[in-house]
Amino acid sequence: MDLIKEKIAEAGSVGLFIKHILRKVFLEDWLIKLVALGVTLALWVGVTGLSTPTREQIPAVPITLRTAEDFVVSNTPLETASIVVSGDKRRLGQIDRSALRFYLDLTGLGPGEHVVDLLPQADALDLPSGVKVEEISPAYVPVRLEAVQERAVSVAIETRGELPEGFEEYSRAVVPTNVRVRGPESAVRSLESVSTERIDIAGSQTDVVVRQVRLNVASAKINLLDPYVDVTIRIGEKRMERIFLVPIADESGRRATVVLFGPRTPLLQVEPSDLNVTLETSENGETSLKLTLPRNLEGKVEIRKLAL
Repeated sequence: MDLIKEKIAEAGSVGLFIKHILRKVFLEDWLIKLVALGVTLALWVGVTGLSTPTREQIPAVPITLRTAEDFVVSNTPLETASIVVSGDKRRLGQIDRSALRFYLDLTGLGPGEHVVDLLPQADALDLPSGVKVEEISPAYVPVRLEAVQERAVSVAIETRGELPEGFEEYSRAVVPTNVRVRGPESAVRSLESVSTERIDIAGSQTDVVVRQVRLNVASAKINLLDPYVDVTIRIGEKRMERIFLVPIADESGRRATVVLFGPRTPLLQVEPSDLNVTLETSENGETSLKLTLPRNLEGKVEIRKLAL
């Protein structure tokens, strides 16, 4: 009987202990325990979510082509490609998109049409560990390689604007007259000339001289090795022809026909007496006429005719 009472007493003590433990676990500091449980649950969801395999598309990954020095790409190849990568979200978030680039080495290819596969280049992309490329679109890059050619072409002077009434352009000069260009053989062979930037001559009454004028070339595939030239445009009063009958400076009384071409104003101011025509005899006995111009016409007019 005493043994039974002892067991019951022990059972009562155990029950009180268990009750005390349960009260400690569930009733005391329950708010702190609830917050800790929420944080633990959030961390578990976050970690398991980030480790879930995920696919993500990255558009417009740049493509860089490398060619041998004596070859050039003559078509317009793809500049970017889209890729699909897979991995856990945390790793995908570590991708530096600005560092992604396909590098295609074409140095081992000869002239002609080629199709380059991008997939073997995927392993060289700068991706975090655990991230791999699943798809590339487009997967192939068509490339046309041509031999590089270099040659000299002429320069065409381009202008804009109108000259004032009564003035005209006498001549154009460019230094150097030819410049070197370099590019695909087909493009360089068909190039006839390159042009200057437009030079403003509006309202000009005197010569226009411009140094270091930039040149333009129609094809973006052609490089200008000499990109600048010096340009001189001679401008002056409109010119005219005028005929003079000038007595020869001897006693024969004969007169020479002189036709001058030059600016209108100085020509209209010239009198036949201002011109001096002499008859000269060479060592072999041949005679010829010689015209001496007044100083104000030297270098300004052209002698178009001098005859008896």
